[in-house]
Amino acid sequence: LLGAIGVSTAALDAACHLALSAGAYGAKLTGAGGGGCIVAVSDGARAAEVCEALGASARFVDSFPLVP
Repeated sequence: LLGAIGVSTAALDAACHLALSAGAYGAKLTGAGGGGCIVAVSDGARAAEVCEALGASARFVDSFPLVP
């Protein structure tokens, strides 16, 4: 739905799916519609794994740090 209305992108959808597969409880895009950020939520035990999974794919890391 978000892609259909021009808010999401394939890369953002992939980042959300990657975060979820790494153990995040949830992940969604955020921002002003420019195609830029996701927020992923996990417990403390999985936070590092989620950050590592996203960080391992350079296309998902820009100028913002991944913070477990």
